[in-house]
Amino acid sequence: MSSKISLYSHYVETFDVYPRVYYFRGRFIDFFRRFSNVLGKLPDDVHDDDLLSVPKHVNDVLQKKNYFNIIVIGKRDVFEDELFISINTKTPLTVKKTDETGPPSPSIVVCYFELVSAEGDHYEELEQTVKHFKSTRFYESFPLNLLILACKVNLETTDKEITKCRENIIRKMKSLLGYELASENVIISSKEMNIKQRVSDIYEQWIIEAFVRIRIFLGFFVKKDKQTRQTLSISDASFVTLNNVLSCILQNPVLLLDFQIEQSDENPSSLTHYLARHVRCSLISFFAFKHALPTWFCTRICKVDKFESKLVESMSDRTRFIIGYLERICNKVVNDHHLKYLSRYFGSSNRLKIIVTSLQRDFESVSSTTEMEINSMKRIQTVMCKMEYEIDGYLKQTSVEHFDFSPKQPSIRIPDSLRRSVLKIEGVYGIGTIYDVIEVHLQESVPDTSSLIKRLQSMMKEYNLNYLFRVRQIKRSNVKTN
Repeated sequence: MSSKISLYSHYVETFDVYPRVYYFRGRFIDFFRRFSNVLGKLPDDVHDDDLLSVPKHVNDVLQKKNYFNIIVIGKRDVFEDELFISINTKTPLTVKKTDETGPPSPSIVVCYFELVSAEGDHYEELEQTVKHFKSTRFYESFPLNLLILACKVNLETTDKEITKCRENIIRKMKSLLGYELASENVIISSKEMNIKQRVSDIYEQWIIEAFVRIRIFLGFFVKKDKQTRQTLSISDASFVTLNNVLSCILQNPVLLLDFQIEQSDENPSSLTHYLARHVRCSLISFFAFKHALPTWFCTRICKVDKFESKLVESMSDRTRFIIGYLERICNKVVNDHHLKYLSRYFGSSNRLKIIVTSLQRDFESVSSTTEMEINSMKRIQTVMCKMEYEIDGYLKQTSVEHFDFSPKQPSIRIPDSLRRSVLKIEGVYGIGTIYDVIEVHLQESVPDTSSLIKRLQSMMKEYNLNYLFRVRQIKRSNVKTN
């Protein structure tokens, strides 16, 4: 063994040498390609570049047909069977003794040194090895969580001695680098050095971290309540909103005073904008509830300022005349302190209904167009929900630590007796859960689903299943029969 500290680079052109990493690499590349397609369909202002920078970098690195590098620094090189789990690959390994200016990514540095015994504090060789590592040009930019210390003890040693030795080495490294290494990155053994498993875990952790970040991003768009309410009508929502807002304006003096304050020279406004703003807020909340989308996401899709302007622009001349007349009366009454007159004159149901109906008719086209845009995002959200489940499956397969996305509430379980009762209903051929939502599949020939839905709701209550469910009619060509 040489007395000089040297650097040995192990260039490998395939992840086959680490089977688990090779598996997750393939899954990630395929997943990120599909995720990028979804990301491209989202508005630019909802992209989180800080959160997604790591997954994008990981994908770029894994896509390249370039080698990765295991750098060993020490008085001797480490045997390949200690570095690689599987070396029976078609691509040969290349070992090069050199002082590289910087390793290709992804790379791991292994500082190898020997101790006569695990006892004592004679770490001169460790100090020399770390000093050589710090002298390399890539030290300053190298992430130290990719640094492994491999210590070969010449004499037989006990587990207790190894634990004590590891603690001493970690303290020593903190004084040398100002950084506390993770205990799993300090490998001490008097027998075969199992460096390969730790290297595999580090690369796997690198990919899993990218999956976790994407999973967090997807969680911003997917609500726990995935049930849509397609039967809800925009006209119903806008009617209730306009009726409530106008009633409050005509009957509540405080709102009138607030409205006048908004009409300052610095913030010119009008009753048309005031009404449009309330309708906009109500409709966005309504769209979010109806399509089971996060409210903040619907707000971004609608582009709040443009949506409000479109509502104002959609008002007909007749509606503007009515609102203008009401606004003039409002200003006169407030200035003259005759608030009761306003409520008495405009508070009748007929006059109020005329204003509400006129506004509702004018807003219908803009509201429907906006809902179509939001509904298109709902289809993308469905894909994102499936991607969440896919990532959760990969996280269950990994052996490295990661953020736990397990739901706090248990998954929905349909009692067997309920399942049998539902399947006995004529026209029903399937019941189960799809992405944590109960679905009942009907044959296409079922003429009336409303009575069947009421029957299903009654059966659910009998079993205390307070979950929403979907009922879908499936075309006969899609039904598989034995």
